[in-house]
Amino acid sequence: MTPFLQFRLWASRGPRSERLLSAIVGAIVFALVAWALIPTGGAKSSRLVVGRSGDVSQGGPGAPGAQGGPSSADATAAAGSGSGAAGSTGPSGGTTSQGAGVVASPTGPAGDSSGPVTGPAATIPAGCNLSSTDKGVTDSQITIGVILVDLGQLNPTLGIPSYQDEQKAYSAVFDYYNKLGGVRCRKLVPKYYQDNVLDASSEQAACLQVEQDGAFAVINNLYQPQEFNCIAQRRIPDVFYTSPHTPAMHQYSPYVLADTTDYDRLIKDYVLGANQLGLFNGQKLGILEQTCYAEENTDIESDLASIGIGPNKISKYNFGCNPSSGAADTPDQAQAAAIQFQSAGVTVVLQTARATVQDFANAAEKQGYRPKYVMMNDQSMSLIADSSTPIPASMNGTVSITTDAEGETNTPGWQSDPATANCAKLMSQLGFPAPDDQHRLAGQLNGSACATTGVLVAAMSHASGLSRGLLAQGLSLAGSVELSYPAGPMHVTDPNVPTGGQSWRPAQWYTACNCWKVTDLRWRPGWN
Repeated sequence: MTPFLQFRLWASRGPRSERLLSAIVGAIVFALVAWALIPTGGAKSSRLVVGRSGDVSQGGPGAPGAQGGPSSADATAAAGSGSGAAGSTGPSGGTTSQGAGVVASPTGPAGDSSGPVTGPAATIPAGCNLSSTDKGVTDSQITIGVILVDLGQLNPTLGIPSYQDEQKAYSAVFDYYNKLGGVRCRKLVPKYYQDNVLDASSEQAACLQVEQDGAFAVINNLYQPQEFNCIAQRRIPDVFYTSPHTPAMHQYSPYVLADTTDYDRLIKDYVLGANQLGLFNGQKLGILEQTCYAEENTDIESDLASIGIGPNKISKYNFGCNPSSGAADTPDQAQAAAIQFQSAGVTVVLQTARATVQDFANAAEKQGYRPKYVMMNDQSMSLIADSSTPIPASMNGTVSITTDAEGETNTPGWQSDPATANCAKLMSQLGFPAPDDQHRLAGQLNGSACATTGVLVAAMSHASGLSRGLLAQGLSLAGSVELSYPAGPMHVTDPNVPTGGQSWRPAQWYTACNCWKVTDLRWRPGWN
């Protein structure tokens, strides 16, 4: 199998920020991407951060710079050789100023929320002596593993930043926190690992190296199905940048965290949100399914049944799963699905399989069949927006139910939230694109660096001890955590579900601008 055929499969099921970058090569591989606060009821997006009693406001990556709070004048940037070898310590991100994109950090579980504050609250705990510590933690530093996609010469071909530039972006975020005093008065030290997403044996080696190096926690997950949960299997906390599959999240609890939504809740919001908007009224539904993650099919059918839509109102087409050959989602399958749905009288098409809606719409148009489309945003919006092949005209008006912030930057009345603005400021010092850059996918990766790092900092700062097993608990005590674009609102309350996406809103595809726009900037509470 050729590398491009392998890459096509990765692009359809890979981690959010990796797929985000791959989308620009849709002509080579119908690729994609991707990249979720509390509903405000206002006419525009308003991301509130709930502080907790005793907090001292500061800025943080994901959090803008508020005043006050102790900071260490001696905290230095996490630096290194940047050699590109797995496990190398990355280059310094250089000097930073107020801004980046996340965080709330009180002195552990310290009382009830004190209410919203003017910007994300990133605080340094008053007391630094902890009752428990773990591997990767010393009196002066915390070692954090960071997994970065590295396809060698394919990186620039696909629009992916070089491995060295990826390191610089993350190092800048770590530098930011270290200049605030680190976490629990300890310096954050990143250790970088190359992820060749096309090679399972390479990913296995990276996973084993992380374990051997004794990192306290890891940012970003591996891709290959057999390695997807490799880090968490070793009882090392892993902050996913793709939506975790809920059964695995529970199986490896409390070591899987994410700023995105786990699939059970993502699908529930998709179905119930679309139903609340009246998109299913009197319609015959068609579902594009796959078998790589069969629980997604069970979830969507169960959620539809809960609102009175049973098998007699549904037609299903399954694309299967062939991870060894990348053969799933072929043009012949898309055509067969379109013929089946047209014959069944399907008027609205749903999906659990990524990378199929545009293929399906192209096949449907060829036979004069133009149903309506309602998409679940497990980064599918980026697949459409960043496609290098034309989007069928019949997809105009396609609705997406999203827990991410995608589409908001094209929407009248949108204003950049403090987390995104400050992450943009941090990246601009490196000459890198802003998180909400609409033309360079690297910008969204930079936003992910701010968001995922901020989630981990919030979890560490709020946990009752620096123990690997306590991070999910810490995140559930953090209150509302402000995240940079393209992440959406996050307010974890259940340590058994330490993932984002507690709110949703609708977006719509407009052929005129070839873009998504949020049709209502208010965040609505999810059915969690």
